[in-house]
Amino acid sequence: MDACLICFSYVPLHRHHWPRTRRYGSATVPLCPVCHTKAHAADPQTIQALIERAPDYWRAQGTWEANRADYERFLDRRRYYEQCRTGGIGS
Repeated sequence: MDACLICFSYVPLHRHHWPRTRRYGSATVPLCPVCHTKAHAADPQTIQALIERAPDYWRAQGTWEANRADYERFLDRRRYYEQCRTGGIGS
């Protein structure tokens, strides 16, 4: 039985599609309703926990290779937006 990837609770879980991609629905992680809501609200602590824990979860599920490109694309976009926000690109 899976636990919430963020708070580790065993309440009934949702399958959260993360990271969002054009191939919507490919990568999912188990989240409790509270953490699922926080993920949709882009809560920074929740997103950071997803970044840190999702790869290990996918490896354990045997889906890392299927999800790896979407995960790495998400990290690339995140780095790009952070550089834009801080003036590192285009300034």
